[in-house]
Amino acid sequence: NWSALGGPDEKIRIIGRHVGSGTRATFEKYVLQNGMREPEASSQFCQERDRIPSFPAIRCETDDTEALLAEVNNTPGAIGYADMSNAAQYERVRPLNLDGTAPSVSAVTKSQDSYPFWAPEHVYTYGPPEDGTLMSAFLDYMGGDTGKNIMRREGYAPCLDSDQDLSVLCRER
Repeated sequence: NWSALGGPDEKIRIIGRHVGSGTRATFEKYVLQNGMREPEASSQFCQERDRIPSFPAIRCETDDTEALLAEVNNTPGAIGYADMSNAAQYERVRPLNLDGTAPSVSAVTKSQDSYPFWAPEHVYTYGPPEDGTLMSAFLDYMGGDTGKNIMRREGYAPCLDSDQDLSVLCRER
């Protein structure tokens, strides 16, 4: 109950992602740490412990970010995790500080350790795309000023910036 933490008298409902989710893997690796894993879902629909009645919390899983955010937004007492640009679209979803730091691109770009819950996005191709193909045009667009400005506006940091150095955020950590 949130009242045990100084909040309202409301059940805590944990909304997580399924086992194969990259967001979940990042959360477990950089937030939970030390090999900790999220527990099994105790609830089918995030309301009652109908899967594992003896589990101390109500915990359910969703298949994608939008479903998780909609569930957190519409469920009293819910808490979950998602990327901040998508979370900003939901009226009742509030970001949490980790170790006293608010989530932001600038917090991560200043010091990778200041806000631990982040990961780069990747685009994979089967070899270099041929010139003149749609994939080649898309990669050129995303690597150009227009694509980079769209990424920045949407709350992302481009890997390659004006100096064409690979950002520290886009290297393996």
